[in-house]
Amino acid sequence: MKLLVEVVGAFTSAGTTTAQILILGAPDNGSGAPGTFTVYASGPTITTVSGGTVAAGGLVGAHLCDLDLPRQPDGVAMPRYFKLQLTTTGTGTGNPNTLLSAYIVLDRLDQPWSAAGFVSGYVPGITIPN
Repeated sequence: MKLLVEVVGAFTSAGTTTAQILILGAPDNGSGAPGTFTVYASGPTITTVSGGTVAAGGLVGAHLCDLDLPRQPDGVAMPRYFKLQLTTTGTGTGNPNTLLSAYIVLDRLDQPWSAAGFVSGYVPGITIPN
């Protein structure tokens, strides 16, 4: 399974703002509620606004985090619960939680996009003979 986190609302800021997604997991505490959450993986720190201008990572439709759902770290119990944690820095305005949509999906379209906006399917430098 894979995690897909997309920007669905415009980030705004007077300065510079960054965002990072963390995946946390927890076992059952024995009474049907989550136990202690442990960080399983973290996405990259993405600049969403730079100097008051929305950066590529903050545009509607951008993927803020594309990670495969990880196995639990060594020595950590099998999780029953997962949650995402959004960590932001900077002077952003509004509620960043309403700017993102997150999904657990079976697969994502991870193909590279060409400069013209088309899904190319191949990384630059690969020649396919016809």
